[in-house]
Order: sequence, then C-alpha cells, then structure tokens
Amino acid sequence: MTQNAPQALPLDGAKSFDEGSHELVPLVNPPWATTQMSIGIERVKAGHSFRWRLGGSGDADDFGERDEVYFVIEGRIRLTWEDGELVAGRRTAIHFPLGRTYEVTCEEDAEILYAMTPAIVVEKYLEEA
Repeated sequence: MTQNAPQALPLDGAKSFDEGSHELVPLVNPPWATTQMSIGIERVKAGHSFRWRLGGSGDADDFGERDEVYFVIEGRIRLTWEDGELVAGRRTAIHFPLGRTYEVTCEEDAEILYAMTPAIVVEKYLEEA
C-alpha cells in the first residue's frame, strides 16, 4: 500500500470486533495507518449501553486525551454525562469534549461513524477491556 495516497476502505471484509449487541469495525487505525486519526463504524443494538471517558483519568473506561466525533448514520442514541443529556438521530454529528464520562444508550439499532484523534489502537483497548 502506497503511503500518502488516497485509499479505499471497504466495510466488506474489514476486521470487526463483535460482542453481539455492539460491533466495532475499525477502518483507519494504527499500526498500518499513516494518520494520527482512528476512523470506523460502530453497530449497536437497541437497548445496549456503553460508557467511556475522554480525559486522562486513568479509569478502565478512559480513552485518554482525545477528540472524538460521532456521525449517526442510522438509528437513534441517547448520550448522557454528569450534568446533561442529548438525543441524536439519523444524520446527526456529535462532538465529545474532553474531561467527561459519557454513556451511550441506543434507543434504536444504530450505525455510527466515529473519528478519534490522536489515533487509538482499537485492538489493544479491546484486549484490555
């Protein structure tokens, strides 16, 4: 693969991490990526919840100091944090500020595009979880 050239990243055949109600499909991800950004698709079943933190607390759910954006392709999710809540549906973008713990609950089956920088090695995070 030529570095610094556009790359087609088809979903078909991409390695995925499927926990039944939550599937993660990294598309641009170290170590082969030539970028400092992770991009992928999350497919989450209605009723499933998960949580994480952005901000370096060292907790098991902490992704470290990263910027993250979701784009809800299909479905509807409810995002909650210490002092707030947001419901996002189809074709909605969400930016996650640092320093908060987030919980996402899928109100409908959802497909979400995520982008995170700096990049995270998804395989390593999932092995530790």
